[in-house]
Amino acid sequence: MDWDIDEQFEAEAPAADRTYETIPAGTYVFTIKGGAEKADRTEIRLAPEDRRFGFVFCRLYRGQDWAKRLAAELRTALGMSAAEWAEATPESMEGRKVRARVWHRTKAGAVFVNVGNFLPLEEEAPAAAPAPAAAKAERATRARPAGPEDDIPF
Repeated sequence: MDWDIDEQFEAEAPAADRTYETIPAGTYVFTIKGGAEKADRTEIRLAPEDRRFGFVFCRLYRGQDWAKRLAAELRTALGMSAAEWAEATPESMEGRKVRARVWHRTKAGAVFVNVGNFLPLEEEAPAAAPAPAAAKAERATRARPAGPEDDIPF
């Protein structure tokens, strides 16, 4: 290779801090990117598949009924048994995919993204075969070779 490695070069300046869009409310597939166990809560960091959007942080506060519901939905969505869930940490779930419904809350002019539900990943359905009527219509529209009955001059 013809690389002038011995020559001096100017290193590129580090990229400026990237800003991400707020993910719109809706249902998305996320990858778990870790989290942390704290005294009063468990935090799970979710990365959307679309890289335009920033992380979604799911904070499950101990002793809160809504947090227990979300934790149960997350366990079900990940297909974990009760024994697996008891030993799981946010770090051990890293890299797994989960589908979640997110919604927004506005407080003091700031928009907060919240996880409303965890849902199991949907299996991708195989492509359906075309309907017989559609196949028949396609055959009818195919070009036919000109014959003696086609006497139109154009």
